[in-house]
Amino acid sequence: MNDIQRIFSARVFLATALSVFGPLCCHLTLRRWLSLLCFACCALSMQVSAAASLSPASQTVSGTVDVPITATTAFTASNFVGTVTYQEDRSSPGLPRGLTLNVNTGVISGTPVATQSATTYTILGTGATSGTATATVTIEVPAASLSPASQTVSGTVDRAITSTTAFTASNFAGSVTYAEDRSSPGLPRGLSLDANTGVISGTPVATQNATTYTILGTGATSGTATATVSITVAEAPAASLSPASQTVSGTVDRAITSTT
Repeated sequence: MNDIQRIFSARVFLATALSVFGPLCCHLTLRRWLSLLCFACCALSMQVSAAASLSPASQTVSGTVDVPITATTAFTASNFVGTVTYQEDRSSPGLPRGLTLNVNTGVISGTPVATQSATTYTILGTGATSGTATATVTIEVPAASLSPASQTVSGTVDRAITSTTAFTASNFAGSVTYAEDRSSPGLPRGLSLDANTGVISGTPVATQNATTYTILGTGATSGTATATVSITVAEAPAASLSPASQTVSGTVDRAITSTT
């Protein structure tokens, strides 16, 4: 309710009170008249000060590209006069592409088409006769990611490596498959990549210095992300026997102490 409406309401309220209680003033003591006037003022204050509001006052949405978001909760409007309609406030940056606002309920729904950091949007509710209030909705559409983001493998020629950890994929749409990125130099001979888990395993057949390989995860519907694996392969130690030498001292016709 704006200032003009409040002044008008106050004048109407006081005029009504005077028309009802005025004729009785001659029969009332000053004390009772003041009590009635105080009651009338309190009631007017309650009427004028009841500000319009929207509930919930704030909401948060976390979405994934090409996946419908969980729609926001419809607003409950209080202390408005007339039907309430909703729109983005002028100060708001504009909803992400693919999302829409229901003008009758204030519900935001749809399917985002691009990633974005957490952004706050202001929704304005307006009563057909009077009353305005705002509420906020924070929307985030994070990029796809793989965890762990990097791994290290130290192997030995002709010995099976300890397999890498399977990736945990976040914010992809659809099943995720894995392949070496085009920028990657190609896994060492003897090692292979599991297309369903991203695990690298096998037995290297040649030495190599530390080399970084880039693994690309791709969602069936949307989402791509990369992670790296650094692999070093050392030469296998030379074959050897231990102890390298032993000495036996024996006596004729007596059994020797066996060698180790």
